[in-house]
Amino acid sequence: MKTSSKILDLTAVEEIRSDRSIDLNHFREIEPKAAASIVNLFEDLNLNGLRNLSVESAQALARHDGDLCLNGLKSISLEVALAFENHIGNLHLSGLKSLTLETARSLARHPGGLGLRGLTKLPPPLAKILSQLNGTLYLGGLTELPVESAEALTQHICGLGLRGLKSISDELAVALAKHRGGMHLGGLTEISDNAAKAFATQSDGLHLGGLTSLSDRAAEALGQRQGDLHLGGLKTLTEKAAKSLANHQWVLILTGLESMTEPAHQAITKHPHVAMGNVRVESKANKKSKKK
Repeated sequence: MKTSSKILDLTAVEEIRSDRSIDLNHFREIEPKAAASIVNLFEDLNLNGLRNLSVESAQALARHDGDLCLNGLKSISLEVALAFENHIGNLHLSGLKSLTLETARSLARHPGGLGLRGLTKLPPPLAKILSQLNGTLYLGGLTELPVESAEALTQHICGLGLRGLKSISDELAVALAKHRGGMHLGGLTEISDNAAKAFATQSDGLHLGGLTSLSDRAAEALGQRQGDLHLGGLKTLTEKAAKSLANHQWVLILTGLESMTEPAHQAITKHPHVAMGNVRVESKANKKSKKK
């Protein structure tokens, strides 16, 4: 840019018109007239450098039809939240560490996905309000989730991102399984047989890409569920687990598989919608030669 100014004004907008490679994350402030001029220049607006946002600028940015990324904001006023009720597209505010119930209530009326990855706690009253969102709810910053909050989130009917959870109790799994929408639990590294059995009742996409192993019982349970199943972190499958997962009728992601026995490979390839990478198939002959 010709100017080193951190303020996105009309002069900067003219530069951006002639050079779309300019990084919008460079700017720390945005003037309302510039906000009104820039909304139609990009399919997605990445303004993660902004540290403050006036109501007037928020109202202008809300006219943008597409993803709006404002992850640099550490706080927003209720008036700014109200302005975003009219925005159509995903709204990312992952710089926010907390929300008042009143602000959350306004954001939940936003007609699209809402990124709140900066939240590290989700008390039940806040969960109940955010569950009213008509769009994907990204809560990847949560490392723990009270069962009561999970119960509240069952009212949410779109995608739910909880990739920050590293472990899950059977009780929490039962509560989350009632959620009516896809779920991203890619941070889980293990899952109990009872938790897997609970998720067998959840009928939408389920992302468990963080699992590196899966018991036969867990595979049997997950093979019965409806909805896409992401198990891209698994390194191998037993023959019994492969046969169970082959009964699954939706998209099955197993791109992380490295090796498996020939019977297991024959079983899983019968799945109608499985995606796998280059898997090393170990035949009985290979095993005998290794022993020699």
